[in-house]
Amino acid sequence: MKIVEIKAHKRDKIGKNKVDKLRQSTKVPAILYGKESIPLVVEDPEAKKLYSLRHENFLVKLMIDDMQAKEALLKDIQLNPVKNNVIHLDFLELVQDRPIKVKVPVELDGTPVGLKQGGITQHFLWDLTVKCLPKDIPEHIKVDISSLDIGDSIHVKDIKVDSKVKVCDKSSQVVITIGLPTGVIEERQAAAAAAAAAAEAAAAAAAAGVEAGAEGEEGAAVPGAEGAAAPGTEGAPAAVPGKPGATGKPGAPVKPGTAEKGKTEAPGTPAAKGKTPGAPPAKAPGKK
Repeated sequence: MKIVEIKAHKRDKIGKNKVDKLRQSTKVPAILYGKESIPLVVEDPEAKKLYSLRHENFLVKLMIDDMQAKEALLKDIQLNPVKNNVIHLDFLELVQDRPIKVKVPVELDGTPVGLKQGGITQHFLWDLTVKCLPKDIPEHIKVDISSLDIGDSIHVKDIKVDSKVKVCDKSSQVVITIGLPTGVIEERQAAAAAAAAAAEAAAAAAAAGVEAGAEGEEGAAVPGAEGAAAPGTEGAPAAVPGKPGATGKPGAPVKPGTAEKGKTEAPGTPAAKGKTPGAPPAKAPGKK
């Protein structure tokens, strides 16, 4: 990891008025937090050097008068909102055998496939919070985005880091995604809605055609009225004249002498008692 050496001096002047006087003399008040807090003062050029590196991840080696050099992290830089110059610096002393939480910048590598198809890059998380020993703090975390297509995303859980480094951010948090411009999204949504409506109309038309066909089949007349058996159908009664059990046609006239009064015999039935089968009917008295 990059190390930046900064010269500093102990500061015994504490209080708002004394701090303001330091700033007027082109010096920047600072403080080193650790086992004990040490007020410091840093020359303006040194402060500007740190400000120029504010977007990078680095360690600071503080050279404080005759003290042993101390490794630290730059925790905060305060700026004058009007003049935009550095007015205060905060450092955090590092202990080599004690893990620490720090923010590490995310570095994107490659050009997403989706950009060539009209997509746009939406970057949500620029830094990751990690926990590790000071010596294991990465300078940056590189993320390959070259394979991302439109609609693809990279979450915190998808990022691979060294086994000595633990990522503290939520695993479900989105780091980067490839989306579509607003106009393109609206066009695609309108096209999808139109396609869905067309498919629904086609399905309704097909269903109506099936129902019409079914009604036509039900209304079709079968030759020989309801209940009539088609010729040769199993179980259909075949009335054959002259055979026992055959029934005559409904409404057929009965020949005189073929049955007793009030009764009708079917053709071919056994003759009445006292009559010879097949004999002609007896003539009535007085008639020729």
